[in-house]
Amino acid sequence: MKGTSRFLAIISFLALILFVFPFYWMLKSSLEPSTDLFSPQIGILPIHLTFNSYEALFSQTDFLIYLHNSLIVASGCMALNMIVSCLSGYGLARLRIRGKSIFARATLFTYMFPPMLLGIPFYVLFGTLGLRNTFLGIILAQATMTIPFSIWLMWQFFQTIPISYEESAWVSGASLFRSFLTVSLPLALPGIIAVSLFSFALSWGDYTYSLFLLTENSMRTIPLGLNFFVELPGIHWGIMEAASVLVSLPGFLLVLFFQKYLVSGFGMGGLKG
Repeated sequence: MKGTSRFLAIISFLALILFVFPFYWMLKSSLEPSTDLFSPQIGILPIHLTFNSYEALFSQTDFLIYLHNSLIVASGCMALNMIVSCLSGYGLARLRIRGKSIFARATLFTYMFPPMLLGIPFYVLFGTLGLRNTFLGIILAQATMTIPFSIWLMWQFFQTIPISYEESAWVSGASLFRSFLTVSLPLALPGIIAVSLFSFALSWGDYTYSLFLLTENSMRTIPLGLNFFVELPGIHWGIMEAASVLVSLPGFLLVLFFQKYLVSGFGMGGLKG
């Protein structure tokens, strides 16, 4: 047993290095001057530390605009996803709806259609509706990627909550919606956090829908904005690395602080079907 545990510990350590090292190298490159980035002598530790790349990122590019737009879009997508998935999942779990199991599972079939396939129809439809180059338009488009799985997960999660808890509230005179707000939602917090992080991550990293629906520079999000850094004459790799570090931080911090709820949410969501 000790030998097996030691072997698993070594494998886990090597896997940790494999996943952490690229981020470390990205951080290291963002703190080095350009001359060191192209130096033939490659070191694990940076020789000269500088924040010039970060200063150039904020002063010479539109990164702050892209960051502002991404925060609005990702937060809006997360809020919409959370509201729709909680209400739909609770309704499927508690209400007597004919064929609800088939409907709940059928939502996952929407992932058979890649975003690239839906990009052109969204471009035409949202252009007709005047939603192109708007936060509402890109939020609605990205929600199509997150809501189906979130409904399925919350449907399963609400099934793990004993209905007897809500029956006690009903006996006290609470309505179905009030018991949903005061009883079921607090108990479903791990699942809510799981679908919230899931939707935030997909929205934060979305490139396809942003490419089709956000054609104005003032509306571009970070994934689309970084792509234009590459097209600039004379790519400044230090700026690219600095931007990549800052883009990675929100998702990393969210998972770091909410990992307990994340694991619990995805784990309990698979107990019933």
